[in-house]
Amino acid sequence: MSDDATLDTLFLMVNSLGLGGLPTAFPRARAGAPLAGRILTCEQGFKPEADRLTAAGFPPVERLDGRFPVVLLLPGRQTEEALADFARGLDLLEPGGS
Repeated sequence: MSDDATLDTLFLMVNSLGLGGLPTAFPRARAGAPLAGRILTCEQGFKPEADRLTAAGFPPVERLDGRFPVVLLLPGRQTEEALADFARGLDLLEPGGS
């Protein structure tokens, strides 16, 4: 467990569903211990967090492109922002994905 309970909870679900070994899109990604050993393509526009991801070995791409079998979301706090995050997550998810 890390000091980021939200990230820990997200990856607890990923592990319990057996999705940890699949290529995964992670928009609005945050660095943290649960990322270790994952096949992640991260996106993060906030420079300090992007730098933390890079230092952790997950350099973020400028914009996620394509479809992924797994998409992880940490939606924004504002309703409109969260809805946009969920819509984007669906756009990134390949048919039959999780």
